Amino acid sequence: MQRAAHRAEALAVLRRSQRHLPTKQPPEETSVLVADFVRDLLDRLRRHFDWILVETSGIGQGDVGIRELADLAVYVMTPEFGAASQLEKIGMLDYADLVAVNKFDRRGGEDAVRDVRRQLRRNRKQFQGPDEALGVFGTVASRFRDPGVDAFFAALCARAAALELKPLRLVPPARIEGAGGSTPRV
Repeated sequence: MQRAAHRAEALAVLRRSQRHLPTKQPPEETSVLVADFVRDLLDRLRRHFDWILVETSGIGQGDVGIRELADLAVYVMTPEFGAASQLEKIGMLDYADLVAVNKFDRRGGEDAVRDVRRQLRRNRKQFQGPDEALGVFGTVASRFRDPGVDAFFAALCARAAALELKPLRLVPPARIEGAGGSTPRV
């Protein structure tokens, strides 16, 4: 019951705070005000929740700015980003701890994962080591028990543990393919 009360209080804070979000300011002033708004909101939510997931509006619209407020940054994209050269323009690839190429089952999914890995190697100047260490996963979020989603979740939990964050357990470890010994689709 107490957890439900905290959740209701946090949602009330969110709804109240949204009303104060500036909309008719110059872009540079708005980004500063939004950052202050988000920082204040996250401080309030941290009192009640161990994990807070924040979704940004997308490329070139403030997604990189959230990095300074986050313990972990995850970038979710689809295979339809265009030519491989377009990856150079995605600033979030410079900051993401993990990357999920969702809708991996679509045409070009495997090529997209390969191209994202290549770009990450260039961005990070990591030309050695296994592809799996880069943290790029082919996922199909709409598929129940998708091995890519399970591997992504296992990697997210491992990164959180390395940062000594409180564990997030939604799926029993025995059900996460790749956590035991079989190779996940990464």
